[in-house]
Amino acid sequence: MDFNLPYPEQVGLTDEGDKGYVFRRCPGNARLYTYDLDTPLRSACNDACQATWTPVPASPTAKPLGQWTIIRSDNGQGQWAYRGKPVYTLVGDAPYKPKGDGMGGQWHLLPYEK
Repeated sequence: MDFNLPYPEQVGLTDEGDKGYVFRRCPGNARLYTYDLDTPLRSACNDACQATWTPVPASPTAKPLGQWTIIRSDNGQGQWAYRGKPVYTLVGDAPYKPKGDGMGGQWHLLPYEK
């Protein structure tokens, strides 16, 4: 695996043994998720949705890094996207027992993919 691929400073890569490598938000160590209702480069999770699913913010001066790009949410704030899919954390998620995977049939953990 190439661990030298760039990723945002708000994101870390951790080894979870038999589960492989996963991206996490830093600080906080929360796992990252994607949402099936998002379209390429557009978040469908806005307003009340963001109270539960927090977008991983990109600062106004952030630049794309490798497969990480930046989208603008409906409120104009920057959000990181991986391979075109906006990424989020689940409020109250346990770092090593993520409960959001498969939630509503539309939320999925973001695995590290080479």
